Amino acid sequence: MVISYLIIPGLRIAHAERGIEVENIEVVLQELKAVREGVEEVKAKMKISLDEFQASKQWQDMQLTRLGLETQIEILEDRIKESAISEFRVSQNKNFHQKVKIKIFKVFKVVDPEKVTEWCRKFFVGALKPDMKMVEDYVKGNAAFDGVELTEEPRVQIAKEL
Repeated sequence: MVISYLIIPGLRIAHAERGIEVENIEVVLQELKAVREGVEEVKAKMKISLDEFQASKQWQDMQLTRLGLETQIEILEDRIKESAISEFRVSQNKNFHQKVKIKIFKVFKVVDPEKVTEWCRKFFVGALKPDMKMVEDYVKGNAAFDGVELTEEPRVQIAKEL
């Protein structure tokens, strides 16, 4: 029988064909307990350090800066989107810019739930209540009927990498 050893500092486990034999399980269990306690202690210290940093003026200044920049991003994106949609409505050009595209999405809307329920009972025998996802898929693939609307909505997509 060939026996090999996996060496972990402070632990020697013999691998045999019949399984793993631990030379002293109590020592290993105590080491495991100590390491687990060490991890919990480090996590607690990290939480305290993070809480202290988040309470600092430096952290709060960074938060305000981040919020200001995110607001500026929203404003700039809205300006680009408005320009692209306006241009699309006039020219029907979906390529506003190399990094700004218009995509057309089909938008499904239930106008009259009672008519949808009636339609489902007529065409989907045994339906107790309308499965709106199934109705939406049907309408998008075929045609709208009384009680629903299917419209096309242009949406602007701005490239992540500018």
